[in-house]
Amino acid sequence: MSSEKRRNILFVDDEGSVLKGLQRMLRRFRNDWEMTFVESGQAALDYLGESPCDVVITDMRMPQMNGRELLSIVREQYPHVVRIVLSGQANIETVIEAVEPTHQYLSKPCDPDVMRATISRACGLRDLLHDDALRSLVTRIDSVPSLPSVYQELHEALSDPETTVSTVGDIISHDGAMTAKVLKMVNSAYFGTTQDVTSGHQAVAMLGVDMVKTLVLSAGVFSQFTAAEMQRFSLAEFEEHSQRVGAIAEAIMLDGGGDKETAACAYTAGLMHDLGKLILMKNCATEYSDVIERSQTENRPLGEVEQQIFGTSHAAIGAYLLGIWGLPDDLIAAVGFHHQPFVSGTEGFCPLSAVHVANAVDHSVEAVFACDRVDEDYLQQIGMAHKLPEWTALAEQISQGAN
Repeated sequence: MSSEKRRNILFVDDEGSVLKGLQRMLRRFRNDWEMTFVESGQAALDYLGESPCDVVITDMRMPQMNGRELLSIVREQYPHVVRIVLSGQANIETVIEAVEPTHQYLSKPCDPDVMRATISRACGLRDLLHDDALRSLVTRIDSVPSLPSVYQELHEALSDPETTVSTVGDIISHDGAMTAKVLKMVNSAYFGTTQDVTSGHQAVAMLGVDMVKTLVLSAGVFSQFTAAEMQRFSLAEFEEHSQRVGAIAEAIMLDGGGDKETAACAYTAGLMHDLGKLILMKNCATEYSDVIERSQTENRPLGEVEQQIFGTSHAAIGAYLLGIWGLPDDLIAAVGFHHQPFVSGTEGFCPLSAVHVANAVDHSVEAVFACDRVDEDYLQQIGMAHKLPEWTALAEQISQGAN
């Protein structure tokens, strides 16, 4: 999809026959990757100490130093390196739990195109979040929102299989301000509820735990900004746009064949896609007001002007914060690349696709000034260009229902 620099990939497996098989299987990528194959964790660390590396792909079960031990050291000593497990263990959940320091999991045998796509996506996100200009700007920012405590409490509770719907409702209801904010969103036209929802317990029962968890995240984050801090920026319009994009992205994801999990990711990313704008306006108000004015007077995309002034964009800043919070990579990518899906390294229809389209068509439907346009070449590449009229109609329905 996008042109990429040549990546340095290190493969680690104690079985020489496996490494030879990987060499044969991946031969067609030799012009794209510089590949090195070693038979132990210590050999991998020796290599990393002498050579630049973008990705380490390791087996789990190895003598002397297993995959978890190796990746833990890589994470500590070489945090910029993408860490991937390639394992033949059948219980994927057990592997993921055991390998905390990994970015991605691939099962043996692995299709070479799946491996290429996984590496491309992981490196694209890594490059975004480790950009020098982004890191330089972040050091200037004094105030960033924190992950809402209620969201953290929900996340911890939901990791316990004994947690009930009633328990989730109790957690939400303990915070009166949060409950009020969530109920306001639940009772908005976006959810089409036929009766007023008046409690956290009722919200969970009607919408489900995952949806309410997402609303808690959004409400908790947005409540940390005030209208007085935004100057030329309307916080109310911002939240309305975010809610519409979330609803549109979810509808697009489902219409395009996505499952409930990817649709939920698209919805969450839609809610959070412009978080970086709030951070910039709160911390760099004068400069960001100038960015907005130049975007409008010069009829240029906001992200393009941001890149010129700050060296980075609101999308990258939002993704960076979500990364600090430890949210899923698919969600971070959908926020970080929603203006430039082509450069993300992702392939095929995914939450990023849905958020990219939802943001652009909402601006168009609402006739709000914005130079954001749907990248039709990208849609053509993923085989979804024919769906754009249908998705625009979906956006119009959602927008009309909310007004």
